[in-house]
Amino acid sequence: MRHRSEAVPKVACPPGATRRIHESPRPSGSAKAHVDDSAWLDAGHRLAISRRELEILRLLFDGQGEKQIAARLSISERTVHAHITRLYLRLAVHNRAQLLVRIFAALGAASEHWGAET
Repeated sequence: MRHRSEAVPKVACPPGATRRIHESPRPSGSAKAHVDDSAWLDAGHRLAISRRELEILRLLFDGQGEKQIAARLSISERTVHAHITRLYLRLAVHNRAQLLVRIFAALGAASEHWGAET
């Protein structure tokens, strides 16, 4: 396990990922990326995570908090927190921002799956 003072490996967002997110139209007027199921499955395999961890990552990616995720998956907030903590350790990150950057990088390899949500 890394000590907080040790450097965390830099993970770059895929080219154009930020632009794609900001340009994806939403009915409510906000911007949000749509990534299809096959891209998520590819990312899950690439990151070597369980289906439940992948499910939680998708909900985090969509901006949901632990309480919302727990309600949606019918599990306790403590269980959600445990999954997120395990993801931090497994993916060598220290916070959600780094976790989301890691997801972007994993999804970047399947960038042909990015598109506007309908």
